[in-house]
Amino acid sequence: MMNEARANSSPELPPAPITDEQQYDDSSLEGVAAPVNLLLKLIQDHKDACGKGKNDSRRMLRVATMMTILDTVRTRIQKCQSFGNKRNEGGTLRRCNTDLRLNHPPKDKKVGVEAVTDEKEKLRRELSACTAARKRLEMMCSSLGKEKEIIAVELSRKVHELSGMEELVNDLKAQNEKLVKKVQKYAPNHHDN
Repeated sequence: MMNEARANSSPELPPAPITDEQQYDDSSLEGVAAPVNLLLKLIQDHKDACGKGKNDSRRMLRVATMMTILDTVRTRIQKCQSFGNKRNEGGTLRRCNTDLRLNHPPKDKKVGVEAVTDEKEKLRRELSACTAARKRLEMMCSSLGKEKEIIAVELSRKVHELSGMEELVNDLKAQNEKLVKKVQKYAPNHHDN
């Protein structure tokens, strides 16, 4: 008898309400994978270029891009971490001081109708919050796609510039070699006079 009464005396604690902002912060880790993959590729490119021992003119661009990506990823992780701390602070449990008698449902039907109305209102709020969070995620994914396109265009432009610079450097090297040969050819004649 005591177990039955005790079971009815402490209802389950409702979960803490989750606001739109908290859902948005919690989802901040979803956009981290793409920048981390780009960062890993840049690190590999940087490692390969440094391993060849040549003075790579793209080194500064790679390092700056890596630092920017690291800052972005760190910011998103910190947002998620601060959200977790806020959630844990408010989730303390308290002892329920209710009677140990069995609770009989009231005979008044209005309370049941109000409970159904409250439940519907709660579900509407949850649906609204989920819809808002979904829209935010769609906007974030869309902006990530745009950022990716911008980065791809910028990288393509830089690659084009660098290939032009490499051609120019190769032309200058060839001209330099021709001039060195001419100087070497005429240098012995000049010393004899």
